[in-house]
Amino acid sequence: ILAAGGLALAAGVVVPLLWGGKYAASVPALRWLCLAYAFNVLLNPLTLVLYPLKREGAVVALNAANLAVSILAGYWLVGRFGAMGAAYSMAVAKIAIMGASVVVLVWALRRETTTEIQNSKFKIQN
Repeated sequence: ILAAGGLALAAGVVVPLLWGGKYAASVPALRWLCLAYAFNVLLNPLTLVLYPLKREGAVVALNAANLAVSILAGYWLVGRFGAMGAAYSMAVAKIAIMGASVVVLVWALRRETTTEIQNSKFKIQN
């Protein structure tokens, strides 16, 4: 996340320095891709928590939703904004799937906790 943030902040200097001034127009797209990458870095550990909760199907569904959102956002945004639309679509997809992943993870954890309490051998006796 720090690397993505650092590259996003320094992109205006790094891109022309490494590839020349003719690539300076790519700096805004790179910044949006850094944002998408940062969300992706946060997203991976969240989805890994679903495996021990036996929610592999949720991981598959989230990945399918990620693909669908990426394709739809790309179809809509690339035609309107070109290369910037591609960068926007990646950021939109990652942010949307991050939100969906948090919702699914909270649901799975609550369900697991409720099931554990119901199946507990240590019942309170009156």
